[in-house]
Amino acid sequence: MILEGLIIKTIIGFLPVILTAIFQAIIEFLPISSTAHVLLLNNILQINIDDLKSIFMAANLGTACVMAIYYKKQIFNIKTIINISLATLPLILIAPFLINIISTKLNNNLVIGISLIIVGVIMIFIKKLKYKIDNKITLGKSLIIGLCQTVALIPGVSRSGITIICGKLCKFSTSNAVDFSFILAIPTLSIVSLHQLIIVDKLNIGINVIISFIVSFIISFLVIDKIILFIKKYGLTPFGYYRITIGIILIILFYS
Repeated sequence: MILEGLIIKTIIGFLPVILTAIFQAIIEFLPISSTAHVLLLNNILQINIDDLKSIFMAANLGTACVMAIYYKKQIFNIKTIINISLATLPLILIAPFLINIISTKLNNNLVIGISLIIVGVIMIFIKKLKYKIDNKITLGKSLIIGLCQTVALIPGVSRSGITIICGKLCKFSTSNAVDFSFILAIPTLSIVSLHQLIIVDKLNIGINVIISFIVSFIISFLVIDKIILFIKKYGLTPFGYYRITIGIILIILFYS
């Protein structure tokens, strides 16, 4: 009984970290802005975690590892490596100059709400766009999608959402746009996460970070195929309506 009580007490103690990692793992796959929703979750539940950013990054790294496993056949292709490397380059070059400004000036409910609404509207109307599908991945298309990915630095935009939209504007089918977006997430999430854990935290990794990585990896592994199939089948429209609803709520909260 004492041992069982100790185990339960330990689990309860780590519950905020576990919930955050589960939520982040699921939301990261959806084009609704994982950052915005994780921040909302922590505001609602009043989760107080000292190394919250590192926990987010560890969860993202767990998700990136699962994506690499899921797309293992595609990523070990020289053409894919070249295109994805090129698409990742704009974020690497631009992010260091904007991240401080964005985190201090734009990280509020108003900006997140507006971003959710604008991208949500685009998601709804992108379905009405008529074009001849051309799934050929070129260096030009890769660079354009990579440039669009930098817009996701703005809170509320959604990395997957904006890159899928851009992929469709580059005449990819929904299925191919989703695949390119998720493959692009592998180096993007890995670089951002490892920068936080290695450079910023100097590998001072605590138990919370380790738990976050493990939980995120497990949850991501369980849901990745289901979520990808859902997005490919139903497109961005359902997420567009959802984003608009949440965006309006956030704007109301900002002014209330």
